[in-house]
Amino acid sequence: MGWSERLKELTTRLLQDERVGRLLRDERALRLIGQLLELQGRLRTGFDRQVEALARFLGLATQDEVKELKRLVRRLEQELRKSKREETPPPIRHEEQN
Repeated sequence: MGWSERLKELTTRLLQDERVGRLLRDERALRLIGQLLELQGRLRTGFDRQVEALARFLGLATQDEVKELKRLVRRLEQELRKSKREETPPPIRHEEQN
């Protein structure tokens, strides 16, 4: 059983638990969960910014720069394939010899 199946199974069991149901009906708990999710987002954003700053300092490509380069390569490959399809080979001429 993979981790995603295990996570689904655990989530299903938790949601069926009466204590979890009561907790999810408690306004204070929902507010706290919302605050924790917001904090998680802020921490992730701050961490990502720090990693990007360090990458720039070390002269490394950032994740966004790599994504942009991949997009550019894909576009150029598409253009190359298109230009190869549009190229028509010159007609072959067979000269008759007398």
